[in-house]
Parts: sequence; C-alpha cells; structure tokens
Amino acid sequence: MNRTLIRNFITICSICLMSKSTCSGEDSFIHPGLLHNETDIQRMKEAVTNEKGTIYEGFKVLLESDYSKADYKMRGPFPEWGRAPNIRTGEAQSDARAAYENALMWAVTGKKDHAKKSIQIINAWAGSLKKVTGIDGVLAAGIQGFKFVNAAEILRYTDSGWSEEDAKRCEKWFMDAWYPTIEHYAYFANGNWETAALQTNMAIAIYCSDRNLFESTVRYAVNGAGNGSINHLIVYPTGQCQETTRAQHYAQLGLGLLGGAAEIAWNQGVDLYGWNDNRILKGFEYTAKYGLGENVPYQHYLDRTGKYGLSGQHKNYTKISTVSRGNFYPIFEKTFNHYANRRNIDAPYSAKVVELKRPEGPSRDYVGLGTLTHWRPPSKTSKPMNAPGTPAGLVAQSTEEGIKVSWVRSVEPISCTDAQKYTLSRRNSYEEEFEIIDSEITNPHFHDKSAKKGTLYHYVVTATNDQGTSNRSAELATCSNLPGPWLSKDIGNVGIKGYSKFNGSRFSLEGEGNDIGGTSDEFHFAYAPMSGEGTITARIVRPMSSQWTKPGIMMRKTLDADSPHASVLLLPHWKGALVSRLSKGNPTQVSGITDLGDNHIIKKNRLSTPYWVRLIRFRNTFTGYLSSDGNNWKQISSIEIPMGSTFYVGLPACSQLSDVTTTVTYDSVSIPSWRTPNKEKIIMSRPEPRWHKKAWIERHQKFNERVKQGNVDLIMIGDSITHWWDTTGKEVWDKYYKKRNAVNLAISGDRTEHILWRLENGNIKGISPKLATLMIGTNNHMSSSPEFTANDIRLIVKKLRLELPKTKILVLAIFPRGGNDDDSARKKNMKVNQLITDIGDIDMIHYLNINETFLNKRRLRNDLIPDGSHPNEKGYSAWAQALESTISKLMGEN
Repeated sequence: MNRTLIRNFITICSICLMSKSTCSGEDSFIHPGLLHNETDIQRMKEAVTNEKGTIYEGFKVLLESDYSKADYKMRGPFPEWGRAPNIRTGEAQSDARAAYENALMWAVTGKKDHAKKSIQIINAWAGSLKKVTGIDGVLAAGIQGFKFVNAAEILRYTDSGWSEEDAKRCEKWFMDAWYPTIEHYAYFANGNWETAALQTNMAIAIYCSDRNLFESTVRYAVNGAGNGSINHLIVYPTGQCQETTRAQHYAQLGLGLLGGAAEIAWNQGVDLYGWNDNRILKGFEYTAKYGLGENVPYQHYLDRTGKYGLSGQHKNYTKISTVSRGNFYPIFEKTFNHYANRRNIDAPYSAKVVELKRPEGPSRDYVGLGTLTHWRPPSKTSKPMNAPGTPAGLVAQSTEEGIKVSWVRSVEPISCTDAQKYTLSRRNSYEEEFEIIDSEITNPHFHDKSAKKGTLYHYVVTATNDQGTSNRSAELATCSNLPGPWLSKDIGNVGIKGYSKFNGSRFSLEGEGNDIGGTSDEFHFAYAPMSGEGTITARIVRPMSSQWTKPGIMMRKTLDADSPHASVLLLPHWKGALVSRLSKGNPTQVSGITDLGDNHIIKKNRLSTPYWVRLIRFRNTFTGYLSSDGNNWKQISSIEIPMGSTFYVGLPACSQLSDVTTTVTYDSVSIPSWRTPNKEKIIMSRPEPRWHKKAWIERHQKFNERVKQGNVDLIMIGDSITHWWDTTGKEVWDKYYKKRNAVNLAISGDRTEHILWRLENGNIKGISPKLATLMIGTNNHMSSSPEFTANDIRLIVKKLRLELPKTKILVLAIFPRGGNDDDSARKKNMKVNQLITDIGDIDMIHYLNINETFLNKRRLRNDLIPDGSHPNEKGYSAWAQALESTISKLMGEN
C-alpha cells in the first residue's frame, strides 16, 4: 500500500472515530465539522510542512497577518458590544479574528503558543460578554460570532489543551450571548444580514450538537421567508442576486456568507451547494462575470421586504449597480474549489477571479484565507468511505392528492459521493413508532399520496449508500391541508396564489394581495366557520417578510372581497388597530390605533417580539384587544356591524406588494370550536364570555358591583359546585364565611375560559383579599383535554397572582363525580388533579385535595353528593369542615 493510500486510510479512520453521526447517537455531528474538517486540516498541515505549493502560498498570507500572532494583544473582553450604535465594535472584530486565525495557525503548524492565545481570547470573552446589541446587531453577531465558533470548534477537536469544561461553558456562551441576536434572522433586511445569521446559527448548532437547530437552519436556507434563503438571495436562475441592484460588494457579502453555510452543511453530509440545480454557483458566476466587465442579463425585481428593488418602498432600484464593480472580496476560493475540484462542475468566471486574487486573504467581514483552507486538487470519482450525512432541510407542501415532502441531498463529504437512496417514514404522534412509507427513493423528494386530509403527520428520512445508512433526520411535523374545521383560500384578486400550513403548533401562511382596506380586500385567509358570539385569540410570531404586511385576526361576514368584517391587525410599522368595513362595498375604517411600545419595536419599524391579538363578538358588537404577553390585555376599540349569526373567523396574510408574497406565522390560536395543541407549553389565554346567557351576564355584573364596595377578605371562584353555596349551602356559608367578608364569585356552568374572561373584566378589580379559593374544571371534560384544563387552571392562578399580589391562593382538586373511578368524566378530572398537584409555591399558592371526604372506597357518597356532581347541605357542611383549618391558617387567623 503506497503512502498516499495509507495517509488517506488513516484520515478516513480518524474522521470515522470523530464523527458521531456515523458511529452513535441520532443527534451527533462530524467534528471538527464547521469550515474545516479533519481532512482539510491534514491537507493544510502537509503543505505547511513541505513549504511548497498553492496551499503554502495561502499560508504565507496567514503568517503575515497581525491577527495570527501568538503575541497578539487582546483588546477585550467586554460585557456588551454592538453596532449602530457602535459599542466596542473594533475590539470585538479584532479579537474574533485573532481567535480564529490563531486557532487555525495552531491546527496547521502544531505550535501550542497559538492554541494558548486563541484559548485565552475565547475564555476571556466567554466569561464576560452577555449580549450583542444595536440596530445592526444581527449583522454584527452573524459575522464576528462565526469566527469565534469556528475557533472554538478547531480548539475543541484538535488536542489543543483547551479543557472540556471551558468548551462546554462556551456552548452556553454561544447560546446565551450570541444566539438570541440572530435566532430570528433578519426578515426585514437585505440578504447579507440573513446569511450572516444563517452561517452562525448553523455553526452554533453543530458546536452545541443541537440537531433540531441544525435542521431549522438548513430548512431556512432552502425555504426561509426572508432575503437570505437561497432562492431569495439568488433571485433568478441566471444568478442575479437580491443585492445586485444595490452594490456589488453587498451582493458578494451575501454570497460569501451563504457559501460559509453551504461549506459547513457539506462537512455534515448535506449538499446545500447543489440545491436547486447548483443555485449558489449561479450566483457566484453571475457576480464574477459582471465584476470582470462582461454583460449579464437583468430582470426587474422587488425583494421580500418590499423595501428594495423596482418600486421599493425604501429604495427604487431599476438597474444593476456599478458600485464596487471590479472589486472582489475573499469569498471565491472556497466555493470555486467545491464546484470545480470536488464536484467537477465548470465555474469559468469564478476561476478567473480566483486566479486574479490568489492567494486569498482575510478581511474584517470574511474569514477568507480560502487558498490555504480550501484549495484542493480535482477529485476523482470514488466509492463512499462512510455512510452518507443525515438528511436535513425537510419541507412539506400539501396538495389535493396528499403531501409533497422534500429535503436536501445527502452526501458522503470525504469521497464527494451522493447518497444512493432514501427511506421516508412517518407517524401520527410522538408516542407512535415510525412506519416506512417508501425505502427506494432515489431523489430527495416524495409525494405521499396516502396522507389523509386534516391529519397531522411526523416525517423522518434516512439516506443510504454502499457503506451504510445515516441516522434519521430531525422530524418534520405537517398537516395534510389544515385540521378541521380550518380551511383556506385567497380573498379578492390576488396576483400569486397563497397557501396555509399547520405543523401541530403553528399556522404558517403565504399570501400576496394589495391590502386589507378600501372598498374590497386582497389577501390569503386561513379561516373556520363560526356561529353566534365568541372570541378568537392568536399570537403573531416571526418571521413576517413583507414589512407592509397586516397580520392579525378577522371576523368576516362572507368570503367575498367586499364583505363586512372586523379585524384586529398590526399595521406597518408597527401599531395595532381595529380595522372594519361596516357594510358590503363600503370603505374600510380604522379605529383604536395603539403603539406596541419601544420594547417590541426596533428602529421604529422592526417588530422584535411576538404579539397577541384578540377579537370578541357580543351580539353585533366587535371589540379588539392587544397584549404583549397573552396575560394582560388592553381594549383598543369597539364597532357595531350587522354580521348575521353565521360568519367566518380566521387569520390573514397580505403582503401589500405586487407579485411578492409574505410569510406570516401564528401560534396559540383559539376559537370557540378549536384551539392549538399546547405542545410547546406556551400559556394560551382563551378567555371566553357566555354572552348568550342573560343570567350569566347579570351575575357577572353583580360581582363587579359587589367588589366595587370593597370589604372583601375571602373570594371563592368556581362553577356551579361553588355557586350553590348561595342556595343549598347558604346556611353553612353564613356560619363559616359571612364573618370573613367572603364573596362568592362562581357561576353555574362555567369552564376555565369563562373564569379567565371574568377575571379580566372586573371580578377582582380594586380588591385585595387575604385569600382566594379556586375550584374549576369539571365542566371542561367535554370540551378540553386534561392537559388543556390543567394549563388553564395554571393561567387563572397566574392571573390572580398578577392582579392580587398580596392575596394567598388555595387551589382545590376538582371534586369527584359519577359513581366510581370508571366514570369517564371522573377519569378526566382525576388526570387534571394529577397535573396540578405541583401548582403550589409553599408561600402564596397552595394546593389541597379533600376528595376523600366525599368517597367511600372510591365510590361517591350519595349522602353528600346525591346527584353525582353537587353537594347537598350535608355535603357543603363536610366541605366547610374539611377546609376550615387550612382557610383559618392562610387567612392568618391562627
């Protein structure tokens, strides 16, 4: 066996040992596996040792850099740095570059002084930096954070002497100090911001071994809402870029950072480079050709934000920019070597730029140094050495025939070979086992025609070659069309057909349309039929690509474009308002315009946090509400609209752009007949009045009048079981509670959502009792799962703590009902009780289960609860006696 083969064999074995993705655990990655894998490092080491060749010429550039010196004088660290306003910006940029270049020097020379310097810089910053700030914070964190993460990856997996304790601490640092700034990309900005966030999100995912985060980054690269996803950055198959009309250095910045993400994905066995017929190469070739002085085709384009391009609201670009034409930045070597030498694909204009600029250097915004790090000889077709990479970038789209699932092609990165086939599996819930749908798929997409409409599925994919099968991909949850009763359609004369998706927790809508306004509307609508009175609540979450979109909630008489409607919408840039059309074809009117607050808006036009909206119909009165947290609501306006008893309620997506759609995402959606499953443990507020019950309204109003009088030391909140203290239990009430200035705040038939509404609408306003007791949920058994009911009880308690900070709370287990434990309603109540046993906090919140008082060997005592649900007078007496010592203690009586 010759030396080359021996060396390759050793390298491959070392990668297999280091690559958890081919050896163990489904959430593992190849390490080192960001910009440089073990093969890259060995290739550089050999060239530096031999002191000759193209790679060595690239090494000389690194050697001459002031930032690669082992005696580099660190300029930080600081607890905060940012851009616009600049806070320690130069210091952070310099130290990030020095950390990376010293780590690279260590890796290719073996000189420990460089490793020590890089470790010193990273440990110092990790012990100090808490956040990256500023209007340009996303761009700043995406560019400089990338250098820190790559440095850390090299040090951690090259026997540098960096302790694993420090390496783990660095994981937390990346997630706590860097990731929050770039987590949501920059859907409001040009593409280079987004690709900066993309490359660093991906790098952090791998360094922290977070498979779900990695999956989300690859998915964003191929299907993201903003200007940084591949098809939105490279807007036409010609290679024209989103920022081609802005300036050539901006176009190159976006491409260069996207190339960094593609290289990282490749080292994990995911071929972003090849996605959509080598779209990234087309962007590089187009930009290089134009920069070299040749003509390129041009088409008018309006970007995803609506700010840039033809008729852009911010910049009306109408031609290719000549700014920076002929200036080339250190981005071409890496991408050229991938296409030309790894994949044997012609890249003639990139080749010319590479020859012009070789050896490639570094810069402030780019890692660069591609001649050293990524030059390679042309590859020869070979057999795979390992199993292919774990598939990633799963995307689903519903069709009339089922669900189309696609993903990014898997490769074995060392041999540069594609996966030979894929296996697609699915299940209906996390509790089920996966069922194979097809195991002989040769291309990275599949049309699952067996999917049933309205059903939620969870898909995973594996890839196979001659060496084995990859780990399973991260799961993709998607519903075939929408869950009942939800439907979707375009309203009015839209230019691009929209669509709606649901993944088990979020609705994602894609819609065009001129406006929700004027005498008729144009938008995409996810909707459900509704009758009578009721409430819709939703949380608007990012991303929203069009900065002129109007997200929110709507009640609409018909699906005609000129239909009467009432809507709570966020208006550009960003204020909440009640938007309405009083009758068919009439002009739209806007009322209750409300600022969201500086904590939720950056630079007066970027929505920086999710926001809640609510619309309530009572008879023909429509009232809008806004909330920053889903707990504290502000009424903004009301309007009278003759709507009819049956109408439509739902979620809109309207870009307000011509021939450009917007993405709008909602979660925590609730309507009277449906609400979002609470998989993500988001507290979902769905307060609901019982407008149709006159007696209910009257009793609610009496409560409000009573609490206005004050002198309230004890309140009891609940449903009919508590309500009947006023009748069946009256004598017992007077004996035990009248002297305690008690007020009964219970109404027969109430469920948790009704309690939530009453607490928000005056029942506890202006009082500060010593104690509040709560027992609620027995009426929820027909409309909600135990998990939902328990969650609502926690929300009620949270509301009480917020509004009554000095009041202690006693939560009672739901009383038993039915004959025995086999009763279906009792089973649900018992489950709720199990889920809230830990609700107490020892000090202000307490939980008490007195249910044994009403049971005899698990059978309900008919002498206490004769109708199976409600106590008689003897039962109320038993209840009061069981509570007495606890109430006395919590009210401070003993």
